[in-house]
Amino acid sequence: MNVFESMKSAVSSVFSNKLRAFLTMLGIIIGISSVIAIVSLGAGMSNFFEEQWATMGIGNLEVNLSTWGDTITDRDLLTLDDVEMLRQLPGVRTVTATLQSWDFSMRTMEPGETRQANINGVMPDHEQVVNVRMLYGRYINQVDIDNNMPFAVITDSTANRIFGEAHAGLIGQTIEFQSWFAAGVQSFTVVGIMVNPNTWEDMMDPEWISENVSVPVTTLQNMMNVRNVNTLHIAATDPNEMAEVGENVIFSLDNSRGTAGNYSIFNPMNFLEQMNEQLAATTLVISGIAAISLLVGGIGVMNIMLVSVIERTREIGIRKSIGARNSDIRAQFLIEAVILTFIGGSIGIVLGIFGGNLIGGLIPDMDIQPAVDIMSVVLAVVVSCATGIIFGVGPAIKASRLDPIEALRYE
Repeated sequence: MNVFESMKSAVSSVFSNKLRAFLTMLGIIIGISSVIAIVSLGAGMSNFFEEQWATMGIGNLEVNLSTWGDTITDRDLLTLDDVEMLRQLPGVRTVTATLQSWDFSMRTMEPGETRQANINGVMPDHEQVVNVRMLYGRYINQVDIDNNMPFAVITDSTANRIFGEAHAGLIGQTIEFQSWFAAGVQSFTVVGIMVNPNTWEDMMDPEWISENVSVPVTTLQNMMNVRNVNTLHIAATDPNEMAEVGENVIFSLDNSRGTAGNYSIFNPMNFLEQMNEQLAATTLVISGIAAISLLVGGIGVMNIMLVSVIERTREIGIRKSIGARNSDIRAQFLIEAVILTFIGGSIGIVLGIFGGNLIGGLIPDMDIQPAVDIMSVVLAVVVSCATGIIFGVGPAIKASRLDPIEALRYE
């Protein structure tokens, strides 16, 4: 009896009792679908976080003072002069600086009402470093920096909360700020509206959100009466050399001031790698728990195959009496077990992909697109078939060892 005939006989046996075959495959279906859904969701969440970090400049380094206190003097503070110095370093694509202040309140459309405002003093290159997406108008440019212009770029979320909606007609409108360190009201002209990169803000109570406004860094320095900046943002020419570039930056800053250990580098890639490792570990643990149903499904396959051996004892005796070898009987029952688990695995893959997309769409305020790796699909098929072989070999051996005379007498 050749393999093709064994497969034909096995398929006929499987489909002769569809309900029993489906119940047998149920554990395999649940196990494979759970693992596929979990793995695809894990990959989708990893991609989502990478996209979110990309909007905040994941491929860039951030330089800050590493300590404060009596050891820090005015000469140690980061300034715009450092921007020009660091731009000359090898491996540096661009350098920009930001100055932040949370000490402002912004007037809203409602008379007498104000909102907390986070004012960011930025440079033109900042638009490239953090991948700013403009909706209307323009970003801060070099002319604004050189002339300390009272211009502002707001997010679409801020526009919605301050003006009621975000549209091109807001360009040229005036927004007003107040601060404890600046007398009177500071008026700024809106020159641009950008997409809010902090999409998580939509999940929070608006009362807890500070409005984000970008202004020329020199304008904010004059308002605060300072000449320093908070953070330097450095984009490397080659992302693979970010660690080396970071070391050169720290060395240059310390060397220019004759200090050591006053500055720190934050590499977002390190944080993302740690987060991906944790996500992968969590996905692996949950997948392992889900895979227990594969064990249950395999036991179910073995149980049904043993029942099938008993039911078909007379059939086995007839086949042996007309010349079927033990290997032919083993092959038939093994193929039958593999077909059961293969069909169950295939159904599980389809349900897993569907379930992953369904669950991803139900996560609020997160555009999770489950990523199904072809290798995980291939592995699922291999695992399901291997389950059929492992749990089908026992019943197959038992069937092949039946004595033909005793089998023919079986009622």
